Amino acid sequence: MRYSYPLIQYKQIRGKAAIVCVEEGVDIIGQFLAQAPETITLGEREATLIVSKAIPARVLVQTWQTSFSYHITRWLPLNAKNYLRYQAAEGLGERVALLEDILKGNLLSMLKGLDIHLEEQLKVCITNLSDSYPIYNKGVPLMAFNADFTCNLSIPNFVGIGKNASIGCGVVHQFAHPSNLFLLGGQDLEMQTIKQILKQNPDCEISDRNLTWDAALLSAYSKELEESSRFDRIYGIELNEDIAVPDNYYPIDHHNGQDNMPSSLEQVALILGVRLNRHQQLVAANDRGYIPAMQALSATEEEIAEIRHQDRAAQGVSEADEQLAEQSIAEHLIRHPRLLVVKALTSHFSAICDRLYPYQRLLIYTDNEWMYYGEGKAELSLMLAEDIQQGKVFHGGGDNGYIGCVRGAYDEAGIDRFVKDIICKYADQ
Repeated sequence: MRYSYPLIQYKQIRGKAAIVCVEEGVDIIGQFLAQAPETITLGEREATLIVSKAIPARVLVQTWQTSFSYHITRWLPLNAKNYLRYQAAEGLGERVALLEDILKGNLLSMLKGLDIHLEEQLKVCITNLSDSYPIYNKGVPLMAFNADFTCNLSIPNFVGIGKNASIGCGVVHQFAHPSNLFLLGGQDLEMQTIKQILKQNPDCEISDRNLTWDAALLSAYSKELEESSRFDRIYGIELNEDIAVPDNYYPIDHHNGQDNMPSSLEQVALILGVRLNRHQQLVAANDRGYIPAMQALSATEEEIAEIRHQDRAAQGVSEADEQLAEQSIAEHLIRHPRLLVVKALTSHFSAICDRLYPYQRLLIYTDNEWMYYGEGKAELSLMLAEDIQQGKVFHGGGDNGYIGCVRGAYDEAGIDRFVKDIICKYADQ
């Protein structure tokens, strides 16, 4: 066991497994690769070992008269003692000052482990700090940060510092402009989770206009698209393309014509090479296939209730909306043999839908919009294909998912006709 600075470090770089070796670790990895077996054992399974590239580098680690800009990801600065100091700090300024001292200490520990002695004082300044997020180590949540910082020390790219540096935490690299831009669509739990994942990836820039579902238009990001040449790729997540797109634009969606695709969260994870944790898997399942999809992952009743509660909150469902949902069901629910029909007192239908699950067929409507859930959704999608093409109607969630109209797409008389047609078609089937 080596209790000093780790000379062999395992991590993920740009979506690929990587091993970063320092000093004597370089010789060791050279010997290993020269005799590398065709397969290696990961846990209890065997995997084919393919080394795509080996990149040697010689770096002069010393202080300079100028400062360099760096980004650090999955940084774990707080032990038990520092956590108490961090919580007791008054204001953001005092917390950042504490983290700067810890960052400086982490760098000095790395230098000591490499037997490097500085002639000049080490200067560190945090210029940008993310919100904290949990990283689980053997089931224990640890408070992690991403940060931009300047330092007068030349640091080798992708080395780790601080706690768990040998297993992908505290990864430092010299700051470069992100090559991918992600434009976020309508707000819900899935979109919030996507944003959290993107914030942990220094290669991604995020633009979020806090759009609602019925106003998730690409034109909201016209300014960003004017600067499209700054990025290798621009991803629009669940945005309706109401304007021309640049050549480097790629849509991410799982609604309407992309109804057979994985959830947007799963697509983003695939692009970034990120493995979703349990909570993120349930968020993806919820958005892709609602409660049945979460049940297929053996979700407990408590997990399902929590995900649904978080999703409603992310959609902007207030306590008043929750109460109006209760009132809508109490006063305006009509139970047909094979169909539930509710005239809603709130535009947030999810609060009603969650309370009535499980159902075979459910129709919720107001004077401005309607939404149908359950059996028959696929048939309605075919019947309303022209309206879907015109952007009046949207759908998702598979054959038994949901289909609804954009608010204001039909007048009150049109919605009334639709409700009567649905009752006539499905109420007694």
